[in-house]
Amino acid sequence: MTTDSAAGLAVAAQRNHKRMRAGWVLACLVLLAVRGWNVLWGPLLQGYDDFAHIGYVLFLDRYAALPWADQGWAYFHPPLHYLLGWGFAQFDDAVALVRGLAFVSNAASFGIAAIAARVVWLASPQRPALAWLAFVSVGLLPAFLYSGNTAGNEWTAAFLAAVGLWWFIENECGHRPTVAHAAWAGLAIGFAILTKVSALLVLGAVGLSLLLRGLLEHTRTEWSAVVTRGIAVAGVAMVISAPFFVRNFAEYGSLSRLGTDFPQTARIERSQPPGSRALRDFYQIPVDLFDKPKLDGDPRGHAVLGSAYV
Repeated sequence: MTTDSAAGLAVAAQRNHKRMRAGWVLACLVLLAVRGWNVLWGPLLQGYDDFAHIGYVLFLDRYAALPWADQGWAYFHPPLHYLLGWGFAQFDDAVALVRGLAFVSNAASFGIAAIAARVVWLASPQRPALAWLAFVSVGLLPAFLYSGNTAGNEWTAAFLAAVGLWWFIENECGHRPTVAHAAWAGLAIGFAILTKVSALLVLGAVGLSLLLRGLLEHTRTEWSAVVTRGIAVAGVAMVISAPFFVRNFAEYGSLSRLGTDFPQTARIERSQPPGSRALRDFYQIPVDLFDKPKLDGDPRGHAVLGSAYV
């Protein structure tokens, strides 16, 4: 390679680096601007069961105790997200409480986008543009954009689960995966479960990943190490989240008692749209969904793909 060609490659690499850095700055500004609008000026109490989530926080503030599943709507959820809300409730200002929970949701979605970029970079460090694409694509998901000012626990749980998966992947991609790093992943996943019960699915994903690794490695020593790391992840996650489930079991004889297990709640939910669906509802999309996207009547509320679009 001649001196001129080497210099040309160096100049091109430097130019690409500057473009990449500018792209990251622009992406961060756009994602933060959208989330800033959600937190500061977005419409309030428009999310799924927002009043119930706020009610959970106010229950904690009023009684300094965790509610039981039969004491109100959404009270079957684990408490971690609502304990964060309790902190905002100490300002004694309703707007500060709702905006504070919106801040938690928006910060969580931004963090999820950053984690997605990090994981993609781990997979393809030689192609940094893919990490940028993952950051932008995940950060601008419509679900994040129009639910960023809601009070629910979904994004808090998703962020904690993503942190756990990120730490797990970092550990498994390392030269020598360690039990200590596996335990850190279990800690984050445990907090995710303590935020929303559906985060238990993350443990299933970790278990399947370790099972696949064990099958590929074949050796008894590697199998032993894989099982040990799996026990570390699941063990720490269960220790963190166990008190809530033990409490449920002591009261109800089951680990998680949903609100729908109670006749009054079940009766109310049965009366809500869309009700029962037929086979045709799984493939038809009513045209008026595009200019009247409100699921309060037939046939719009019955269309599965249509309601997913809305």
